[in-house]
Amino acid sequence: MSICCIVDSNTRTNITLGEEFSPLQQGDLTIMYDVLMTYDINYFARVTISNHNPFGRLDNWKLSWEWMQGEFITSMRGAYLDVVNTGGCIFGTQAETDAYRDFDFSKVLICDPRPTILDLPPSMANDSAKISHDSANKIGNDNAKTLN
Repeated sequence: MSICCIVDSNTRTNITLGEEFSPLQQGDLTIMYDVLMTYDINYFARVTISNHNPFGRLDNWKLSWEWMQGEFITSMRGAYLDVVNTGGCIFGTQAETDAYRDFDFSKVLICDPRPTILDLPPSMANDSAKISHDSANKIGNDNAKTLN
């Protein structure tokens, strides 16, 4: 398994001088993944986003990536998808793969090759999402700095 990142050169900060907070500095956010279980045809991973800036917050964030080998999302806690659509599973590359021939796609959230996940709304700020370790559903500067 490998990860690669693409810098979006069109992205600009909307923070100007004289505002209350400084813009995020490079290296303030860390995205880490742990493969917790592996099976013959799939794996279960936990993705953790950590904010290491003691003065900065990142609310209403949006994270998107591109799957390289036809992966898909079956469950999620601590964030939500912008679209839940299993149609791509039935008509996409996953259904054409022999490895997933007997897989039940009815429990899959999305098979889009480029999914987007979003920050939880403020109404769920104190919801632990039943995650077993110290976590938060926001990327903030409080004691719990991780999102799963």
